Amino acid sequence: MTQLTISDQTTAGETTGACVLDLLTERITVRELIRSRVYQEVQDHNVKQGRVFNGLVQPEEAEKTFNGWKLKKPRQLDWSGSLTGPSKPSRATRS
Repeated sequence: MTQLTISDQTTAGETTGACVLDLLTERITVRELIRSRVYQEVQDHNVKQGRVFNGLVQPEEAEKTFNGWKLKKPRQLDWSGSLTGPSKPSRATRS
């Protein structure tokens, strides 16, 4: 199994967040990378059950805040309902 660390940074270079993904292979598509990240962020949120979701995608019925997406009420999120994309994903190689 391969681990990939993803860091979010501002244009000034300040790290605003990071997550570690466990991948089965060293080569994945960009679509698979995004799906893995969204899945992990949603799983982390569902364990915490907070009112703010800090992730890549906007949950339904949530508004943008400085720290993420504010939910109307704390709830479990469904990661699979958030993803749509191109039918022909690009390929990315982890080195």
